[in-house]
Amino acid sequence: MAKNPPKKNAPGTRSDERAATAAKREARREKAARQAAAALAEKKARQRKERLMVGGIVAAVVLLVAGVVTWQVMRNSGPVAVPDNATDKYGVSMGEADAGAQIEIFADFLCPACKSFEAAAEAPLTQLAEAGAAHVTYNPVVILDQFGDYSERAANAFAVVLDTAGAEVALEFQAALFAEQPSESGSKPDDDWLIDLAVESGAKESEIRDDIEGMKFERWVKEATQESERRGLRGTPTIFINGNQVEPQDALNQIQQLAQAAGPAQPEGDAGAGEGDAGEGDAEKDAS
Repeated sequence: MAKNPPKKNAPGTRSDERAATAAKREARREKAARQAAAALAEKKARQRKERLMVGGIVAAVVLLVAGVVTWQVMRNSGPVAVPDNATDKYGVSMGEADAGAQIEIFADFLCPACKSFEAAAEAPLTQLAEAGAAHVTYNPVVILDQFGDYSERAANAFAVVLDTAGAEVALEFQAALFAEQPSESGSKPDDDWLIDLAVESGAKESEIRDDIEGMKFERWVKEATQESERRGLRGTPTIFINGNQVEPQDALNQIQQLAQAAGPAQPEGDAGAGEGDAGEGDAEKDAS
């Protein structure tokens, strides 16, 4: 006689199904555990890579900062570069050193009052210097740095021109800087503009560009400003006449009075020409 197949819900069948279900559940847990472990390992590897990257960036920044600091220390530890042709260490002069009137002017190239003073005083000061009646010293300073770095760049450019082209060209450049002065609150010219203005004043671009762009006399400008502050600089322009600080309008009045008293400078060669004319006249008389 044939045997009957076990019923679907027989005890043995249900046991087998539970076992199979449990095995599948266990397999899913194991798979999930493996996936979680792999994800955790991947996360840790990524975090380690990020830490290494951040550490490398921080190290690079530290080295960069250390290099900049070292460069700054080395740059500032040596002697201050002083422009050739500078007189009285922090300026440029015209006239005889032992002249009766000693006039010192401290000015910021961005200062509107300095521009006005320069416009009014340039002619009588030049007259006094050429007549041998005054020794005039111009000292660039930086007190308007709250309006940007133009004052400092212009003063450095002035020093570069003085260094490479001499006092006469530097004074021409100074006059041009005041004549073309930008406004305090507006946009400021760049280094190319300063270089072009210097070349128009008589400097050579090949001799000034690198030093203007590289701020060669930055420390000299800073020390000139500090020296003026030690002298009692309260603003610009600051003027000293024979060692006494004088208010700008009073100084202008004194300068104009001195120029009137000194009279025009005698052109070079006039005395010789007079003697020659007299000699020729005598010779003509003798011939007659």
